[in-house]
Amino acid sequence: MDGDDRERGCGRDPGGDGGLLARGRRRVATLIDGDVLPRGDDVRTWDGRNGGNRGLASGLYLARLRQGPRSATTKISLIR
Repeated sequence: MDGDDRERGCGRDPGGDGGLLARGRRRVATLIDGDVLPRGDDVRTWDGRNGGNRGLASGLYLARLRQGPRSATTKISLIR
């Protein structure tokens, strides 16, 4: 996916939280931080970099979205 992966959510509650996790569930990037998500689909992009703007290694990452009492997790493969 050329280092451009997307995380989708359906927001109803304020205070969304979404991040990318590396092996061991360590957060390596933040996609959503306290945003109030709109109803319906919402798309966020990730350029393959961590919070310090450094490119991450190829591998399997987990994208986790939490909105109120709900959460969803999906796998993302980063291929360089």
